Amino acid sequence: MSKFVINGQCWRLKYVSSHDRHLVDRTGVPTLGTTDPRFHRLYLCKELDYYTRKRVLMHELSHCVMISYGLIEKLHIYVRPEYWFEAEEDLCNFIVDYSEEIQHITSQLMYN
Repeated sequence: MSKFVINGQCWRLKYVSSHDRHLVDRTGVPTLGTTDPRFHRLYLCKELDYYTRKRVLMHELSHCVMISYGLIEKLHIYVRPEYWFEAEEDLCNFIVDYSEEIQHITSQLMYN
């Protein structure tokens, strides 16, 4: 199990089989990765190809950042309770989908 720290909180990453019970999200849906905020653990399917593993890991790390910095509570202020789950998932997907492009353009503009 790999360890990492975000905002002083120690997290652990464990790769598990695609049929592992930890890969069922809080809505009961099987998935490729999950984050357990109670025990500060991430679980990722070990059978993923490199590209998919990177995307799923980035998504789950986004959950960790939101939890470790108290951003979930801020999200809940701006979003109706019935949309909390979807808003959190969409925000993590936004980070995965666009953060590299934002960083790339920032680097280009900083050094022009």
